[in-house]
Amino acid sequence: MNTRYLIGTTLIVAGAVLALLIPDLTFLWFTGRPLGILLIAIGAFELGEKFFHERRSTTHPTDPR
Repeated sequence: MNTRYLIGTTLIVAGAVLALLIPDLTFLWFTGRPLGILLIAIGAFELGEKFFHERRSTTHPTDPR
């Protein structure tokens, strides 16, 4: 398993736990829900970037490039 999949999935899961299960938790100056939403967005960006680069790197066998 690639580390980008692991990092992205972990960030999404941790963000979902913060946003949905403990939204009132205060960590330094963050509260749970906004921090969770931020972690979900970063994790989704990581996974999206990985899928995008994976898709772009594979070319069709009849592609003349």
